Amino acid sequence: MALETSSLGCGAGRPRPGVVDQPQAAFVPVPHPPPPGRVEFVPDSPREGAVWVAGEWTYRFRRWSWVHGGWVLPPAGAAGHAPWTLKRDARGELWFAPGAWRDPRGGVVDAPEVLATGRARDRAVIEEDGTPQQVGPNAAAPPPLPAD
Repeated sequence: MALETSSLGCGAGRPRPGVVDQPQAAFVPVPHPPPPGRVEFVPDSPREGAVWVAGEWTYRFRRWSWVHGGWVLPPAGAAGHAPWTLKRDARGELWFAPGAWRDPRGGVVDAPEVLATGRARDRAVIEEDGTPQQVGPNAAAPPPLPAD
């Protein structure tokens, strides 16, 4: 599997897994898009060969919840990681596919153990008009954050 090193934006200079596409069967309908991504505090790589998989919004129980990013060793048999994807069809309906490791045929490969987890504050998401958006809590309890 090819590895990439990002050079811009979040995760700059961190080794990342090769990216593969989401198969059509991975998409499910969602009623509205997720909020903007949360800012993650990324720990140092815990070991040689680890790659950073960025955090993402996932749709559960009729609302978006944040899943923390983490350092992992790419799983055996994986062609790469298909990042979460949101698309709109010709009728304007939204479709979502969660991030997943995929084999060369597009099948799901079991996610590897997370060696070190990113941290993101579990705060409300505020709309442009000042109203809070209903989002779920972060999907896993992160380690303590540094003081503001």
